Amino acid sequence: MQSALFFDWYSASIQAPVETVVGLLHLAYNGHVWEIATPRHGYTHSDKLVNPAGDTVLQIMYGGSSQGSKVHVSSSGVHAHRFACAVREAFPVHEVVRVDVAIDYDDQGVWRSLYAHGVAVSTATSVSNRFIGEAETENNDVTDSGRSLYIGSRSSVSMIRIYEKGKKDDKTRPNWVRAEFEFKPKTNRSAFAQMSPLDIVNNTKLGRAFFSQLVGSVKSKPVKCGTVRLETDHERSLRHLKTQYQNILLAELKRLDGCYESLGLSLLSDIA
Repeated sequence: MQSALFFDWYSASIQAPVETVVGLLHLAYNGHVWEIATPRHGYTHSDKLVNPAGDTVLQIMYGGSSQGSKVHVSSSGVHAHRFACAVREAFPVHEVVRVDVAIDYDDQGVWRSLYAHGVAVSTATSVSNRFIGEAETENNDVTDSGRSLYIGSRSSVSMIRIYEKGKKDDKTRPNWVRAEFEFKPKTNRSAFAQMSPLDIVNNTKLGRAFFSQLVGSVKSKPVKCGTVRLETDHERSLRHLKTQYQNILLAELKRLDGCYESLGLSLLSDIA
């Protein structure tokens, strides 16, 4: 089960100069470019990293007397899991602001199974639930519009959403259903910075009750999230090099006015 869980949202607070955050995150996204974005939540500045296809893969916010010197970084959706890994590698010490852990299923009857499981967990944990959809369609196999079940409250530390994602994002997959755990710790935020998705969901009574029985109660296997790729010796050495010499690399990049091509030429001029 653990390998099927993934981050669908990851936001964190990093105590570091914004130039360092920008530089180290950019190293993890070759070919991406920074663009100015709209700041929120009292921050005065914001930038977003955009991939070659024009999609925003992450956003940073910083500045403002009420926010202190920390940099807020975030990513959601299909880009969130890679982003979480990049942040954890570049900044092992940071504070988790919000993290969503999800698992996907795509099979006939999955909605009814997950809905029944969610209602049972809601009753067992004494947490309220709310169904959104056409009236009296909770247990139907097929509906025209998408359905959702919310367990818990957005104002709580944790809540769970079950929704028909296929009907929202891909009409060719009407049986695609996602179960998502939203977690917003109020204290000890740095303790969650290196926890696995499974460890995070196990941190609340609601999460433990829902995910500990999920695979056994749903009569289909989770959608595969991709093959786990082992890090090569070369990649491991390169990662250690970046970590050990990050300050030197960033200083050289600054000296070259932020030109990554010039940085590459500077580093390889005497050896290539």
